[in-house]
Amino acid sequence: MTDSVFLFSSATGIPDRWFSGYCFAGRDFIADAEGARQYREATGLEVPFGEDGCYVAIVPHGNGRMIGADFKGYKHLYYYTQDRVWAFSNSLMALVSHLREQGVSLTVDRAQLRAWSHPKPFTAQPASFSTAVSEIRILPSFYSLDLAEDQLSPVARELPEPGAYAGALKQYLEIWLSRISGLMHEGRLSLIADLTGGRDSRALLSFFLAARERLGIAQATTNLYLRADKKPRLAKDLAIAQALARHYDLRLNQKTPKPLPLAAHHAYEDWKALCLGIYTPVYFPYTLNSSRHIYFGGGGGESHRPFYPLIAPEQYLRSKQKGFADKALVARWQQDVLGALDTLQRRNPADIHPLILHYREFRDRFHVGRTLQYYIMCAPLGSRWLMACSDVCTREHLESNQILYDIMANLAPGLAEHPYDEDYKSPSPDNLARVTRVSLDDDLPVGRVFGGEAEATQYTGESTIKQCIAQLRADLAERRADILAAGIELAEVEETLAQLDAAVDKGGFNHSSEGRRAAWLLLAGELHHQIGRYR
Repeated sequence: MTDSVFLFSSATGIPDRWFSGYCFAGRDFIADAEGARQYREATGLEVPFGEDGCYVAIVPHGNGRMIGADFKGYKHLYYYTQDRVWAFSNSLMALVSHLREQGVSLTVDRAQLRAWSHPKPFTAQPASFSTAVSEIRILPSFYSLDLAEDQLSPVARELPEPGAYAGALKQYLEIWLSRISGLMHEGRLSLIADLTGGRDSRALLSFFLAARERLGIAQATTNLYLRADKKPRLAKDLAIAQALARHYDLRLNQKTPKPLPLAAHHAYEDWKALCLGIYTPVYFPYTLNSSRHIYFGGGGGESHRPFYPLIAPEQYLRSKQKGFADKALVARWQQDVLGALDTLQRRNPADIHPLILHYREFRDRFHVGRTLQYYIMCAPLGSRWLMACSDVCTREHLESNQILYDIMANLAPGLAEHPYDEDYKSPSPDNLARVTRVSLDDDLPVGRVFGGEAEATQYTGESTIKQCIAQLRADLAERRADILAAGIELAEVEETLAQLDAAVDKGGFNHSSEGRRAAWLLLAGELHHQIGRYR
């Protein structure tokens, strides 16, 4: 395992200040602990909680500490607190191991564990703030942890005052133009983004086009590398990307700088530490998390339009009962989900459908956040500044993707009207007529970059997905007895082992979702081995 996992507890102690990850503070980009130190020296300020990025920070607070994460909670925080015994980590499995080593009694939640067997996007990640371990909770994205007098308490962050949509849109566009301009101005960095036939990548492209124009950078000298997938099934995406590249004089599929490879055993252990019990499709990291290579993605775009059907949550949850043989277990799981929805709705009084709120807090956070934990990835569509727009726009705006068309119309007029991979993604006449236009300042400051110098070269080595799947298969075989003791049928275990054998022979999964059942079974085995008590 690399240094991607952290854990602090009443047994280990806690530093006065600490930072892990990367973020933006205002217009400035901060990478790693050294970047946080440089930022504090330059500004006299601590890195604030609730900013865009993927990070956790510890700062002094009175006689104690405050622990907080990024706006979306992409850097996850799981916590345990009972009397004066407390612990928190970004790894569920590391937290379980540590607590058991300290003699803490834990119980496996059968309802939560069973939910992981359901093969649908809603249950590919947590659906509530509960975990498969009854005593360990997921910290909501809008909470921090307050450590005072040896007591660890979750506390909600203050909500910003909502503004008008046009003002929020202007603020969002200007701050991200400054941020991207700062990164494009920093020659030692490589910015890497995918260009597809979809709306999210198109909205992202509009930022690069606007920043390039403002900086006066010729395309031939920019540090932006645009990629388009060449798989035959994505031929339409490639054709659209090529047409956009020709029209806007963009380099496409040039040789892209890559970070050093991550050794297979480190890649597997990082996956196990960061994803087991949290995200079931199996994706392994393959390169170092290098602060010189910054990826951009359209993650967060689904937060501004419906992903789940806009029906009553109770009705939707009734469709998720498959896999629960015990009615009491499904009822308990549903109550956990409804309890989380109640928390989200009380936090967000605006007219936003509860399943959109649920998508933002859980699917977006853990599905998109999986990549952000592995590599430095900027997600402008998951930004707190764009969420401020989304929170004050109408339901009609959300359901018609108006926000994305507003972004493109203001940053790169005409870009939205180019063809997409599917006709339905093109703006309708109503979309074009409803565009909110804002006047952007001519002299926006260019963001600064703090940190991003060092690379953890000690973790390099050969890595293939075949090696990682073989390690997953070996782990699963080792935990066979524990999996069976957890109440899972032998036939299911044997079938999954055979599926992994086939994936090793083939050199990989056809799709990451093929690893879901293996991830669920391994979770059941690990929890039975370490805990063995059930609720």
